[in-house]
Amino acid sequence: MLAGHFAATATRRAASEGPILVLQDTTEFIYSRARPDRIGFTGTMNGGRYKAGQPNVVTLSGMHMHSSLAVTLAGTPLGLTAVKSGCHRVAIGGDADEAACLHVKFAVITTLSPIGKKKHYRPRVLTYIHALELDPPAGGSPIDWKLLTNLPVDDIAAAVEKLDWYALRWKAECSTR
Repeated sequence: MLAGHFAATATRRAASEGPILVLQDTTEFIYSRARPDRIGFTGTMNGGRYKAGQPNVVTLSGMHMHSSLAVTLAGTPLGLTAVKSGCHRVAIGGDADEAACLHVKFAVITTLSPIGKKKHYRPRVLTYIHALELDPPAGGSPIDWKLLTNLPVDDIAAAVEKLDWYALRWKAECSTR
């Protein structure tokens, strides 16, 4: 069903210059059903309390769709590269319309091979980027992003560039609304 769309995405990708970002998001489709087992169990949520004080746990039925959206570094969508549906539990959130002041730091790290696997895996040199919101909105949680990349990060501008790319992932979330 999506083969034509994926082919069009590949054509647009081939016509684009420079790196392409693949943004991933999981969207939850919830349906009201008397028998959740017929469509898929996705989880439970707190529905408040009954008058007697017992918790009201609501069963959620539906499915999750995990999609991957290809975009240029400027954020221009090229199309979907993958779509997978199923029933599993994930946590997503965020608001693409808000700006935040972030404290950004980065460091080069070397990952070690797993014990007993040194013959199969070599150590990897990666850059760790940490962005922490300095003044989060009242009642809200601060942005606290921890990213790993194998791309070069030689200065703060390069670290901010990778954070800008990471922030584009909300386009993938918005594409399924």
